[in-house]
Amino acid sequence: MNQPIQWNVSFHIGIKVIDDQHQHMVGIINGLYQTLETTVGDIDMKDFFNDAVGYGEYHFQTEEAFFSRYDYPEREQHLAAHHAYKQTLDMLLAEGGDAHEQAEKLLDFLEKWWVGHITGMDQSLNQLVK
Repeated sequence: MNQPIQWNVSFHIGIKVIDDQHQHMVGIINGLYQTLETTVGDIDMKDFFNDAVGYGEYHFQTEEAFFSRYDYPEREQHLAAHHAYKQTLDMLLAEGGDAHEQAEKLLDFLEKWWVGHITGMDQSLNQLVK
């Protein structure tokens, strides 16, 4: 990632609580970006992994409540994507290694996954509340 993620209208899905949570996750990702840009020494990756896992789980629970409430037709595919996200984070954490290299891998994954998920699969969520 060459620059922080710029929040823009293409990220909006039209459900305030989910949009707010997406924006918060973008802030977490941009925080990791800033840390990588400004830290020469060791980076404590524990907090970044905890945020990626913990806030991701919190957000997924919010989305999954909408799935149930509105009988979301893409529920199984969406749940599979959430599960794959968690598995990838577990794999990245288990790899260990140099903190900067680990931070770069985590940043690359988070940026691609969240931007792709928000602008792709999550866009269908707005149909649930219309």
